[in-house]
Amino acid sequence: MRSNQVVDVAAIGQYYGGGGHIKASGCTIKGTPEEVIEVLIRDIRSQLGDDIDDDDDDD
Repeated sequence: MRSNQVVDVAAIGQYYGGGGHIKASGCTIKGTPEEVIEVLIRDIRSQLGDDIDDDDDDD
């Protein structure tokens, strides 16, 4: 993963057993590509303090 320092990718990588630095990190996340993308989006949003829900259930 790479970051512009807004998101600490080392913290995300470390959570999944990887590691690195604030701007660059690596890890292995098991799952389908769709599942992994969903997990990473959730973790990045959490770091940004973003509580946006992608489910459009309020229609």
